[in-house]
Amino acid sequence: MLTVSYHVVSAYDHDPTVDNSEQPRPVIRPTWFYAVGNALFGYPAGREDAPATFDWSSAPGIGFASDLEHLAG
Repeated sequence: MLTVSYHVVSAYDHDPTVDNSEQPRPVIRPTWFYAVGNALFGYPAGREDAPATFDWSSAPGIGFASDLEHLAG
């Protein structure tokens, strides 16, 4: 098993508006975040089709909603 951890850096230092937002760029704010999966997750070169898991932890006070929840069952 390979375990990887990394930090995602926000593309903005403010709440983006419709005029200056680009959907695939991550937005990390003090009380919420937004990221598109293919821009958020990394993978080893040549292993794009290998199975992987995602665990969410260590975010007190931040809710979680994701399409990843549908993959479990």
